[in-house]
Amino acid sequence: MAEIEGMEFGHILHDMAQGTPTWAGGTAGALAGVLAAALVLKIDVLTHKDTDDRIMKQLLQFAEQESQIYPRILQTRRNLEEHKIQILTALNLSRDIARLSLQEAQTQLTRLSEVKKSLQADVITCAHLFSAAAASALTNIRANLALSAIDFPIDDLEDDLQALRKTLSALEHA
Repeated sequence: MAEIEGMEFGHILHDMAQGTPTWAGGTAGALAGVLAAALVLKIDVLTHKDTDDRIMKQLLQFAEQESQIYPRILQTRRNLEEHKIQILTALNLSRDIARLSLQEAQTQLTRLSEVKKSLQADVITCAHLFSAAAASALTNIRANLALSAIDFPIDDLEDDLQALRKTLSALEHA
């Protein structure tokens, strides 16, 4: 499998559309966060704010890791201890994606009043894309928990996502 960083967007879409187990929803969700982070950088440039691509690079790294975890889960099915380790790795990765995405969505919403009206739609789009990345990560967590007997609390993240969705909905109807 090719590394995501450095790939042309069309190739990413082509690889995503294949009938293979990876890339799947987790990678797609993390890439939604990467798109949001790229749009944040554009807004930073347009508002003459110092740019920092660390969030985009972190989410890109998460997307890469996400694309590699499922094959390892499949390969370790017969070794229960190693399988549990791979499931926990996947759970922690998804939790990290959800936390970072929720944090960045909130950051964008706090800067909404600081940008010109012409950029507010882009800021809201960033928050939506980060929200999609978080929702995808939480979906992956729930799917992995359904396949294992691991206790892995995510209520705080679920609550944060619901609050974010309410805020975004209110902005859409304002």
